[in-house]
Amino acid sequence: MNSEQILALTDTCVKCGLCLPHCPTYRKAVQEADSPRGRIAIVQGLLNEQIPNTYSLNRRLSRCLECHACEAVCPSKVPVTHIIDATRAILTARQPRYKRSLRYFLLNLAVRPAILLPLVRYYQHSWLRLLIQRSGILKFLQLDNADNLLPEYPIREIRGGNFPALNAIQGSQYALRASAHPIAIFPGCIGRSIDANVINAAIKILTCFGYQVSVPNQPCCCGALHRHDGFAARGDLELANTVSLFKNYPHVLTLASACLAELRTSPDLSKTVVDANRFIADIAWPDDLVIDTTPQTIWVHTPCTQRHPVKDPQAAIDLLTHLPGVTPKPLPKNITCCGAAGTYMLKHQDISLSLLADKIQIIKDVKATIVVTTNTGCALRLKAGLRASNLEVRVCHPLEIVAELIKVTIL
Repeated sequence: MNSEQILALTDTCVKCGLCLPHCPTYRKAVQEADSPRGRIAIVQGLLNEQIPNTYSLNRRLSRCLECHACEAVCPSKVPVTHIIDATRAILTARQPRYKRSLRYFLLNLAVRPAILLPLVRYYQHSWLRLLIQRSGILKFLQLDNADNLLPEYPIREIRGGNFPALNAIQGSQYALRASAHPIAIFPGCIGRSIDANVINAAIKILTCFGYQVSVPNQPCCCGALHRHDGFAARGDLELANTVSLFKNYPHVLTLASACLAELRTSPDLSKTVVDANRFIADIAWPDDLVIDTTPQTIWVHTPCTQRHPVKDPQAAIDLLTHLPGVTPKPLPKNITCCGAAGTYMLKHQDISLSLLADKIQIIKDVKATIVVTTNTGCALRLKAGLRASNLEVRVCHPLEIVAELIKVTIL
């Protein structure tokens, strides 16, 4: 998208200001430049060359969470996040080559866990982590928050069909069902590592319900990280590769709401890709399914992507309602952002941590013991915040709860 096309979209904004009270960054900063209306004005000034392209203005555009809350209330239906993404791509192309290349390298590393995770595993379980933490270099580079986000458990990548859930289901009363209905799971670029438990949970549930589950061994990414960080062409390439892997499946289930929102932008997948929570909530559950009925209350954090671009904030609650002993409840003020937003939690720690603190206080106030969420970034953010607050609250995916409560009897 060129400057003229972006400016044409910005002209649809009538500057009414109805978006301001719904914007998380505006509520925190209380500055016009940190509002959707202010950012559109900055885009217009930059692309019309009326104001200089400074670090400060780039920073203002970068501080957009892309939560889509403004778009949900905009009477003119201004595509704010689309405008921000397209402008970031133009500004990224104008950056010095060394800076642009470094960002590109780090993003490519992030979406290729086969390369990244061995390095992370070594860092976590060696003297190197303690040395780097004590040196202060992480704080100097503003990466101390990244270190806190690393899961505090061994990271292992699951390859091919070697999923424990498939092995566990063999020989059970459900094994013979899984033949007639092929279905694919989109694991995401880091899903095999960060969300391995969620993938296993989905496989167990779907197999019990009579589906033949496939998880591709090849790397697959929706392209969102690149697109939101100014590398739209690479984002398009990642999405095209994913389309080639999944285009022949009648149903493609996603486990993270942010991935679902991005995959739906592809005409080739828009009709077949679906939220795994919604899919399982809506299909008929087997009559002979044995479910643990132990009473428990589970609190639900709804990601911004689940609420706005996906437009299905009830998916997790509808899914958990199938479980006889579970009482699902949305967290109070559930429309508020947790501050994750992909790489945002690394680049803008001030606002991100402030939003997280509000969410942690809510979890503390309701005395939650289990919180579920449907997005990987939100889960990482909440886990890190709860660890830092010394609160023993489990954060997991709704599918993990369902899989744990389904009893499988080996025949």
